[in-house]
Amino acid sequence: SIYTYTCEFSVGGGTMTMELTWDDRSENEEGYTVYRDEQAIATLAPNSTYYVDVAFIATGKTLGYSVEAFNTDWRVSSSTITYGCQ
Repeated sequence: SIYTYTCEFSVGGGTMTMELTWDDRSENEEGYTVYRDEQAIATLAPNSTYYVDVAFIATGKTLGYSVEAFNTDWRVSSSTITYGCQ
């Protein structure tokens, strides 16, 4: 997985634009779920490899992202990557 981000600073924090890119390693996934701080924020179609999230992040705080491939029989999640706008 590749995670790249930019921050636009504002009062009290910043707006983070997080680009998540991953390899489609499965041939039978039914989709992908993107998580921010362990909350599902998007469900994507099979064979997806890219998602962009824009979120406000308070000064001194971080956001954690992970991507989970799934079908009815299994779920495989990436490790959680944590970033902040410092």
